[in-house]
Order: sequence, then structure tokens, then C-alpha cells
Amino acid sequence: MDHHKRSDREMGRIYNALVAAMQGFEPEDVPRLRAAQRAWIAFRDADCEVAKFRDRGGREELIYQAECLILRTQSRTSELNHWLQSIKR
Repeated sequence: MDHHKRSDREMGRIYNALVAAMQGFEPEDVPRLRAAQRAWIAFRDADCEVAKFRDRGGREELIYQAECLILRTQSRTSELNHWLQSIKR
């Protein structure tokens, strides 16, 4: 399994745990989180598509994109996990 899929799977795991932990909060909180996550994924994908400009058409183009996807996803996972841990306290 490639690194991006692994980091994406981990983000999904943390996201799902956060959604479960938010049950019983305000009714609009989970839909807001879902909307924010969808918007964040769209941003990540668009941003990382741009990252390929550094070597457009070259051998490194996909490496730059993959690196961006991994780093952005790991950062978001950390943010979601921070929120999850703050709920569990």
C-alpha cells in the first residue's frame, strides 16, 4: 500500500472516531464537520495538483504531488486527533 493511501486511511479512522465522539453534541455539529472535511479534501486535492508545477511533465511531477498529499493528510489527521483528544478529556 502506498504512503498516501495509508495516511488517508488513518485520517479516515480518526475522522470516524471524532464523528462518533461528537454524538450527543449540538445536532448541527456533525454535519458541519462533514461539510468542513469535504471542503478540506477538495482543497487538499486542488492544492496538491498545483504542487506538480515544480516539475510539470518531468520525472518528479508525481513525487511532488504525492509528497504534498501525504503531508497535507498527516497534518489534517493531527488536527482531527487533537479535536478528538480534547473531547475525551
